[in-house]
Amino acid sequence: MAKKGKNEKGGFIKYLKLLVQGRIFSLDFFRSHWVFIASVVFLFWLSIANRYVCQTKVETIKDLRFELSNAKTERVRATARYMGLVRHSRIIALVNENKLGLEIPDTPPVKLILGKRSIKELTSGFKGIGEAKAVTICAAMELGKRRETSEASPQDAIRSSKDSYLLFRTQLCDLPYEELWIALTNPLNKVIQKVKISQGGVNQTSVDIRLVLKAAINALASGIILCHNHPSGSLRPSTHDDALTERIQKAAKLMDIRILDHIILSDSGFYSYADEGRLIR
Repeated sequence: MAKKGKNEKGGFIKYLKLLVQGRIFSLDFFRSHWVFIASVVFLFWLSIANRYVCQTKVETIKDLRFELSNAKTERVRATARYMGLVRHSRIIALVNENKLGLEIPDTPPVKLILGKRSIKELTSGFKGIGEAKAVTICAAMELGKRRETSEASPQDAIRSSKDSYLLFRTQLCDLPYEELWIALTNPLNKVIQKVKISQGGVNQTSVDIRLVLKAAINALASGIILCHNHPSGSLRPSTHDDALTERIQKAAKLMDIRILDHIILSDSGFYSYADEGRLIR
């Protein structure tokens, strides 16, 4: 160990003497140490190149941050301009400036859902609609529903909650009371048939689980899709809806029948138990 330390010290002194005498730059030195010198030069240029690349990246990041800041500022300005244009007073001013001849109504707009109106409601609630016109409107709405129903093939496979919603929309969307329907599917998720299970009141409908399972067993179905409507327009499931879904799932599981989804629909859209991850797997 002492000899090795002495050799290392002697080697260092040797290189120091060569450096002082200027002989370290001699040709013989380069020939005997060219690998070491080439490595040092390579690492030197590599460090310079790395520093240049890093500096370039830093400058690019600064430029992008500056552009992002400008974009955010422009977005705020555009939002302010848009809010100014859609302001009620601004719209009235534009109407008057362009002399469009439009008048602002004194009463708020009313959403007309003709499919939910009876003949009596149409004749009494709307001025200018007599019994003949009311009958024509109801007949036209019914024809539209039947055409939409006929265009949807019952043999189409159910691939998403939207497919389930479209399957029941025409039957349930315009009803003033709750109904519960089921779609029975085969192992390929193709609809075998649709069955109306119950009809209830405005806020709730009672369901006999035995009728659901009977329909599924008679059709040799492997899957069931539940669907009912909320005439109120709310898409939030009630505690009764949650309890009913859980009970039907547990009963169907005993018969090796899967509950694929439970759809709640209204005029504003639909709610899917499957999409929300609330079905027992």
